[in-house]
Amino acid sequence: MNMSLKWTDKALRFLLLAFAFSLPISIAPSEGFAYAALAVWLLHIFSRRDFTWMRSPYFWPVLVFAFLALWSSFRGLHPSESFDKVDRLALTTLVFMIPMVFGGDEEPLWRRRSDLVFMFVAGASLKGLYDLARVPAQVWGQGLPLFSV
Repeated sequence: MNMSLKWTDKALRFLLLAFAFSLPISIAPSEGFAYAALAVWLLHIFSRRDFTWMRSPYFWPVLVFAFLALWSSFRGLHPSESFDKVDRLALTTLVFMIPMVFGGDEEPLWRRRSDLVFMFVAGASLKGLYDLARVPAQVWGQGLPLFSV
């Protein structure tokens, strides 16, 4: 069992860092990384058997948000459209994953989360560099108006 915990710890760290890196670039891969992290995290917490939802200070706000989102999907203007997207509420579990994976008391709080912030900034910088090349190429090369790119 100890080996599986080490495997899930490493996998969660990788998946959350990949999520943070890909989030500014595109929602498609970042959502895949988030759902994969959710699956590994559930495996991790059920194999440990000592996780409690109430331990997190975000439990009640996330629960209220999920309830209101579910309620509005049934009672909203277009229930058939909004109910199809209810599965995305599972991504609110990122709020519980990040402190567990990037927690611990051996380093200061800012140091523990700096890898996550660095990966997000690296992804945003890469997207910015791509747009620095893409926008002028489309404006001057294809003749598109600047604000339609």
